[in-house]
Order: sequence, then structure tokens, then C-alpha cells
Amino acid sequence: MQDPRYVLNINPELVRRILVEAIRHTGEAIRGEAVGRWVVNLSGGLDSAIVAFLACEAVGPENVRALLLPYRTSMPASREDAMRVVEALGIGYQVYDITPAVDGLYLSKGDDPDAANKRAKGNVMARMRMIFGYEECERWNALMLGTSNKSETLLGYTTIWGDSASALNLIADLYKTQVRQLARNIGVPQVVVDKAPSADLEPNQTDESDIGFSYYAVDSVLARFVDMGMLPDEIKADLRATQGELGIDWDAAVDKLCGVATEAAMRPGLVDIMEYKRRMTPIVPKISRATIELDYRPPKQWGR
Repeated sequence: MQDPRYVLNINPELVRRILVEAIRHTGEAIRGEAVGRWVVNLSGGLDSAIVAFLACEAVGPENVRALLLPYRTSMPASREDAMRVVEALGIGYQVYDITPAVDGLYLSKGDDPDAANKRAKGNVMARMRMIFGYEECERWNALMLGTSNKSETLLGYTTIWGDSASALNLIADLYKTQVRQLARNIGVPQVVVDKAPSADLEPNQTDESDIGFSYYAVDSVLARFVDMGMLPDEIKADLRATQGELGIDWDAAVDKLCGVATEAAMRPGLVDIMEYKRRMTPIVPKISRATIELDYRPPKQWGR
């Protein structure tokens, strides 16, 4: 069995070649053309940036179009970072303000957009961005490239029919930690690589604050649970022994992500709770030993 301490390490060049070929072959299979066109919703974050870089390598910048889709509360830095990627790649882009579309949904119901439930509104924003993306695909005779990583997908940190929708979800078999490794290899701007991951659905929101743990902690647990097939108690013991000096509450992280199954308590973790979101997975290039919905579809064991 592979040493779980190194399960997050990847061979960036090999992964890069696999993903580039996946874009080419998927486009050819769906469109029947050796070089297809692709649309990427570019948020200014790491995931969409690396997808845009790989798409340009696969089919050329002339066949990739980026959409920048700010809402009125979006951080100006997000657009600036997205434009860094556009300029680095030399790709065509469009900026569409989704504010009238999102606010219009609430106004049509007689509701105040500013008083809307934050989570519900965030889902509306994510789905509206994908509507803009798919409309652009029809307009440009292109396919939609997904940008959700494996960490987000396993934890349900995605929106059904929003950012989880695409023809090809390119990095859905790479944990966030691995996405960052690959980004350094292919030349994504350093400011984008280093920035705190955020869905940019509200000011100063970050993924890690929402989840309650760093992506490194999350990925260290998930890689052992999903890819290595380790039991929660084994994961806790291994992480305390090998990474206890990091000051992370590994027991709490394992309980939250993997659940608790003892005689005294039985409670599912986020990976099991969010399984329903993974049952509509687009095409995912296989990288790991436990690709979601291909090798990894956990049985339901909760309840008595």
C-alpha cells in the first residue's frame, strides 16, 4: 500500500499531459472536431485559472473564451486577478454583470435582494453564472469547462446546476493541494496561486473559513479516507503520529469529514452527507485511484 503521508504528491508533468489530452479527446468525441472550442467562467481564483491555462495548451488561446461574471458585491481584486490570467494567456473574454439577473429574480417575487438568505442567494449567483456560461457556449458553438476540484466535490462545496455543471469537469480528480502543485508547474500567476480560495459570493468570504479547516488539513484527511480506504480511527492515529506538530485538531477534522461510527454515536460526515451532489457528475479525467463516481461511490451505512 502507498505510504499515506505522500498520497497528495503528484507528478505535475504527467497530470498536465493527461488533462490536456482529456480536453482534446472530449472535444473531439462530442463535437467531432480535432480542435474544439471551450468556455471557462473565470473567477480570479486558482481553479478556474489552471483550467484556462490547460485549455489554452490543449486547443490554443484562440479557441478558449473566458467569462468574467461579477455581482455588485464581488471583490474588485477578483476581476483584477482574472484579468491577469486573460492577459497572460492572450484569450478572448467578456465581462457580464450578473447583478440585474440575480436581483431581478428576487424583485420578480416581490423580495428585497439585500434581505435574501445568504446561502440561497449564493446558489442563485452560482447558477446564474452557469446560465451565462452555457448561453455563451451556444452563441460560440463551444463546450463548458468545469472548474470544481476534488476537495470541493467531496464536501459538497458546490452548487448543483451551478459550478458543478459542465461538459468536462477537468480537475475534479485533483485535491486543492494538488491543484496548487500543478499551478506552480504550468505558470499560473503567483498572486493567483497564493491567494485565499473564495467563491466570492459575499465580501471577505473564504472557503477555508466556511469549512472550518485549511485545505491542507481537509485534503490530508480526504486522501486517506477516499484514496487509501483508511478507517477514521486509523486516519486520526496516522495524522497525529506524522503531522501532530502542525497544531491541527485532526480528530475534529476527521469527525467532521468522515463521520463517527461507534456503539455510542453514529453520525455521517460531510463526504457521505453530500453524496447526492455527486450523482450528476460530468466527464472527469481519471488521475487518482479513487475517482468520484467511477471508483468511489460509498455504500450507505448510516442509521440503525
